[in-house]
Amino acid sequence: MTKPAKIRIIALAVASALALGACTSQSGTKVEKPVGAAVDAPRVALVSAGENPQVLEYKDLASDDQSKDDSPQQITVAIADGFDQQIVAADQVDPTAPAGGTVTTFTSPLSVETVAADNTDDQGANRSVNITLGDSSIDNLDQAQDVKSDTGFVVGWFAKKSGQITSANFQAPTEATDTGRALVERYFTRLVPETVVFPGDAVGVGGSWTVDARVTDDSTMLQTTTYTITGIDGDKVSLDVKVAQRPAVGAITTDLTDGTHTLNVLNSNTTTDGHIVVDLNQPLPVSGQIAFTTRVVYGEDSGQTRVVQDTTTSVKYGV
Repeated sequence: MTKPAKIRIIALAVASALALGACTSQSGTKVEKPVGAAVDAPRVALVSAGENPQVLEYKDLASDDQSKDDSPQQITVAIADGFDQQIVAADQVDPTAPAGGTVTTFTSPLSVETVAADNTDDQGANRSVNITLGDSSIDNLDQAQDVKSDTGFVVGWFAKKSGQITSANFQAPTEATDTGRALVERYFTRLVPETVVFPGDAVGVGGSWTVDARVTDDSTMLQTTTYTITGIDGDKVSLDVKVAQRPAVGAITTDLTDGTHTLNVLNSNTTTDGHIVVDLNQPLPVSGQIAFTTRVVYGEDSGQTRVVQDTTTSVKYGV
C-alpha cells in the first residue's frame, strides 16, 4: 500500500530555539524572528586529487573590488520529494531502487545574498547566506494557496568558505499559514545536505571526494555524497554527483495487520544521477540537478513479507 502524503517539519539538528516577534526582510515583507538550528558537521574525505589540483573555496562575500558583481544571486530552484511504501511477498522483492518516483515539486524564484557573519562561530563559519523566496508554486493543488503565503520567506544559514553549513534558520512571513511554513521548512531543509562542501585539500579535474552527513526526515539516514570534478573554467566548477543513503538504525517497530512487529533493515540501495555547475562567486549552484531514490527493505528474517520504502529527492537549479 502507499503511504498517504503528509506535511513534515524536518529536524536539522539536536536543538533549536524559537525567538518571538517580527521584523522586516530585505524584500519588504514583514517576517518573524528566525527559528534556528545547529547542523551536524559532515565528514569530508579526499579520494583523489586529480589534475592540477587547487584549493577550492567560495568567494561570494562582498568585495571592495569594483569590477566584481556583488548583487544577490537570482535563480529559480525546483525541489521535489516523494515517498512510497508497499508490502510485498519476500520472494517478489526487487532490492534495487527505481530511477525516480512519484514526487511533489516546490518551485521558487530566489534572491540569494551572502554577507560577512557578524560573529564567526566556534566552527569557523564566516559566511551568512540569506535566501528570500519569491512567488512560489507547488504541483499539489491542495497546498497551492498555502505556498502563495510564503512569498518573502527567508531561509538562511551560516557556513564556512568550504561550503560547510554550521547552522540554519527560517524566518516566516507573519501572514504565512502553518502549512505554508511547514512546506518551506520541509523542502528547503533539503538544500542543506545537497550544498557542495569542498575538501580542505587541493583538488583538480578528475579528482573526487566524499561528504558523509546525517539527514533527518521521517527517519534518520546516513548519506554519502561523492563529488567528481569534470571541468574547471575560471571560478566555475562542473561536478558529477553521486548519492548513497542507508538507515542510521538497523530496525524499526511498526504496526501491521496482525499486530506490532520489529522489522530489521534487510537491504538499502540508492539510484542516483547528478550533474551541477558551481560558480564560486555564488552561494548556490548556477545550473544542474541532483536526483536520487533510496529503497529500504524491512522485514523479519523468518517472515514471508517485506515492507519496501522508496524515498525520492530532487533539487534542480536554474529552472
